[in-house]
Amino acid sequence: MKIKIGIFGSNITRDIFCSKFNDYEEFFEISSSLERVSLISLMNDASGIEFKDNDIQIYPLNKKNKFRSELLRQDLSKSYLNYFDENIDYLIMDEFFEVFFGIIKINNTYITNNFWDYPDTKFYESVNKNDKLTLNDNFIEYYVLWRNSCDKFFEHISRRFPNVRIILNKVKLTSKVLKSDGSYYVDEEFQKCAEIYNPLIKLLENYLETHHDVLIVDCTGNVAINENHMRGKGLIHYVDEFYIKSYEKILNLIDKNKLINAEQSKNPHITHNSSIESNLENLNDFKSVSLDSKFNEYLQIKKYLFEEASVNYNFIDIGRLRDYLNYISKNDYKNSDINLQEASFNELIKINRFISENKESFENEIEYLENDLNAPYFNENAEYLIKYLESRIDIKNYGTETNNIVLLNSNDSSLNITQPSWFNNNEGIGSVVTGVKGDLDLSFKCINDGKLVIGFKSVDFRDKYGNRVPIYIDYTEILINDEIVVDGSQVSWHDSPFIFEKDVNDGDIINIKVNWRPINYKSNLFLETDYEKLIDNFYMARIDIKNHGGENNDLALVDCDDSSSNVFKPDWFKGHDGIGTVVSSSKCDLNLSFRCINDGDLKINFRSMDFRDFDGNGVPIYIDYHKVEIDGESIIDGSAVQYHDVPLHYEKHVKDGQIVNIKLNWDSINKNSNFQDILSNSKKINDEIKKLKIEIEDLNNENKELKSIKEKSLSYES
Repeated sequence: MKIKIGIFGSNITRDIFCSKFNDYEEFFEISSSLERVSLISLMNDASGIEFKDNDIQIYPLNKKNKFRSELLRQDLSKSYLNYFDENIDYLIMDEFFEVFFGIIKINNTYITNNFWDYPDTKFYESVNKNDKLTLNDNFIEYYVLWRNSCDKFFEHISRRFPNVRIILNKVKLTSKVLKSDGSYYVDEEFQKCAEIYNPLIKLLENYLETHHDVLIVDCTGNVAINENHMRGKGLIHYVDEFYIKSYEKILNLIDKNKLINAEQSKNPHITHNSSIESNLENLNDFKSVSLDSKFNEYLQIKKYLFEEASVNYNFIDIGRLRDYLNYISKNDYKNSDINLQEASFNELIKINRFISENKESFENEIEYLENDLNAPYFNENAEYLIKYLESRIDIKNYGTETNNIVLLNSNDSSLNITQPSWFNNNEGIGSVVTGVKGDLDLSFKCINDGKLVIGFKSVDFRDKYGNRVPIYIDYTEILINDEIVVDGSQVSWHDSPFIFEKDVNDGDIINIKVNWRPINYKSNLFLETDYEKLIDNFYMARIDIKNHGGENNDLALVDCDDSSSNVFKPDWFKGHDGIGTVVSSSKCDLNLSFRCINDGDLKINFRSMDFRDFDGNGVPIYIDYHKVEIDGESIIDGSAVQYHDVPLHYEKHVKDGQIVNIKLNWDSINKNSNFQDILSNSKKINDEIKKLKIEIEDLNNENKELKSIKEKSLSYES
């Protein structure tokens, strides 16, 4: 049975349940949704508002404008709670629009000041624009109204729908914007909005958290805006990772909440703070899984080749890399001085040893899986391992709502064919075909003219916490109507299928011949695991170069002997004094030359990559520069250990058109590295931290004074 949810808020919450980011329909059914509406408007009387449908219709009449008009109708009629599905399990809400829009007073009631939609209606002409209230401009009056409405709302839910749990999805605005090339820049307008609205959003969220029984989802730690979001660049159009992580947290939260409720039903005396909750926390702690258990080899295989293996565009990579870094480390990365550096070096040695010792056994086990279902541990873990042999083919003849396909013949009697509701809409009825035989001959007839789209993928497999585990299928042969589509190796998984498209006519017969196997050491895929990625960070040098002068000062790359190096000009490195270039390479030796554009002061920083943990804190990874030559001048000859925040700095004056040549040689830190340099760098870091602490304390004092003023005002008004 699917979990029924309601949504009350903004796209910050709604987009979590969007198929572009998450396959939510497997677990959830959206029973109701209320967007762009203030809680004050919802909980106030609608009797003082008169309107006709034509008054709120936005033209031209299209799908988007009909949706906008319906949002206004919900706001004016205040009928959301009347149609609230009594079977709903969870209501997920956020406070963005409460703070962003504000309200408008009409007669003796209020409506939401939806300045995105109302101004495009006839109704808006009758609204007194001077009766607007916002939390920012009318702090005391608005906060009292919102607080009273909030209490009424929770009382209503508790009385009418006692089984509904409410989840607060926390919001944080940001000015950090992600570009297509992976770099970031700061949007000044977004920064202004964040400074205004974030303290107000936090105020409302704190009230909900402290005064009402809400579950919390918070993925705002290091959030950024996606410049290429499906809805366009916008204040609340976050990067994909936000929606993916939020969805995973909601799944975990709901699973945990169900377990707590089940235990409470057995023993009413158990509270949310009981031992069961702490035990459930332990279930989510990866450290509790012992690699010395009876599933030793099985767990290692799963972790090394499947759960963590990925093609280079897999969104799971970064999170799992950091999971692993946290899991294997017995060192405290907050340690200072030499302990930190030794921890970094020791982790590198441990990872290298683990891979070299186990790689052959991993590859052998995969051969067993490919050739024989009686592989070691198969019987014990059949339900799990069978997933690696299972192919999934999604077929749809796109056109009208009656477009479909009809199965004619199949060589696999155990084949599973379904037509799920999520694959059925006004463009046709889709079919999902799954099988584990390893080969398939399938034929079907097309109903109506259309565009046939076939996706070859793996099954959607998730762990016990609802997190998707990438499982790869190697399609070795695909023939469609005797046309060779794949011959050799085509690796796909659920979120990255191999797609075939073809225009078809009503009655066309399509024959598909497919062969596949689980991914293995012969597959045409570069398995870049998290272990290897972590190692890469230990060897990756980064060089920041800028020819300082006027805004047109720049440099042009002439030659670089590392074809896999990354050379780009991030927005944050551009300013009135010129355009900077960042070069990164893991080759460990590099010959680089570039031409200076305009006279200027050339400044070069040699450092390591910026690597961060789950909380966004920098994890120092050190690079040992053995040799640095610039235009034949020896800058380093021996050992100079640097890291991202304390780079080796070089400066020289250059002329327009001047060619600069750099020769580099480096390695990860090792027993021959000059650790004295590291100790010196650590002192610099500690000095910077002390300065930062003073700035934070000053900022906290300012915030406390502001909070004190508002609290006194609020207390006086009440």
